Amino acid sequence: MDEGERAVAVRRIARAADPDRAIATLFAPAEARDDLFALYAFTPSSPASPIR
Repeated sequence: MDEGERAVAVRRIARAADPDRAIATLFAPAEARDDLFALYAFTPSSPASPIR
């Protein structure tokens, strides 16, 4: 899996875990979005998070 595929997978997890935050991330500067999606995707409190 290359970096682009990994970014797409993380975005999918973030959207499933917390759609509102995923949409809000689109208003952040482009260079910060990947980091924000990663934070939201792997937040233990989100239901779809792989970390529990």
